[in-house]
Amino acid sequence: MSEAGARDLEIRDLAGMEEYRAAFAFQDEVWGPGFTEGVPASLQKVAQWVGGVAAGAFIDGEMVGFVFGITGVRSGELVHWSDILAVRDGIRDVGIGQRLKWHQRTRALEAGARTAQWTWDPLEARNGWLNLERLGAIADLYVMEMYGGSTSPLHTGIGTDRLVARWKLRDPRVQAAAAGDSMPELNWPDREPVYAFDVSGSGRPGVDLDDPRVTPPEEGHEYRVPLPRELQELKRNDPEQAWAWRVATRAALSDAVDHGWNVVGMARTSEGDVAYRLLQEDHHGGRAEARTRGSDPFELKP
Repeated sequence: MSEAGARDLEIRDLAGMEEYRAAFAFQDEVWGPGFTEGVPASLQKVAQWVGGVAAGAFIDGEMVGFVFGITGVRSGELVHWSDILAVRDGIRDVGIGQRLKWHQRTRALEAGARTAQWTWDPLEARNGWLNLERLGAIADLYVMEMYGGSTSPLHTGIGTDRLVARWKLRDPRVQAAAAGDSMPELNWPDREPVYAFDVSGSGRPGVDLDDPRVTPPEEGHEYRVPLPRELQELKRNDPEQAWAWRVATRAALSDAVDHGWNVVGMARTSEGDVAYRLLQEDHHGGRAEARTRGSDPFELKP
């Protein structure tokens, strides 16, 4: 599918139980048969009623993309949580997910939210690129085993660690991107970046699995955390190396984020290697929520 074809998509809210049920089936298509964490039709309908979002991307009436989120209160602020973003395999990377997110932003603003949040696997470079470089979100929270075991084959094998995106819906960078303009550049330090670890010629991160020490960030420098080029392929062909990447990026990201560094962008070398770019929090207006080191901040405490 061409980018021009993506522009011809119809992006709209779902209407009626038939479309809600189609969206439930579509989640099975994307995450694999028997995916038990999908959003059922009834919940999609009620979420829309109270300011949530259940919307689809359609070509000739056929659903090719789906986005779902709920709106609630977090620390006294109305926040939109984006739970699902799915695009049919074979037509990704042509802007469908991005257009669904812009539709979601519009609906969240209409509901009164000023911030949206969601999670993504930090090893999925494609997702990171969309969230940071196309939408203008940042990540200021790292959660180990966010969802425990998952029934989706896309998530199995290396746990469910997640970065938590924070999307300031009226941030000037986000507004520029929403208008189709280039996002203003961040104020990157002039000094050479510090890399969390080296990557071997075979593509293996240079971190000991039994003692995952990484080079810590250094004040006044940009901090870069390398990523694998294609996680799903690596999981199929070399699961041990995929786990090595989880260990390395967990050690680097969880500690850096816990100490006030925000994941704000991505870099790509001429060889195609990818890395996250981190800045200290004062470069991007501070964090809105305290970290909880070594525990799940989403877990309700008695």
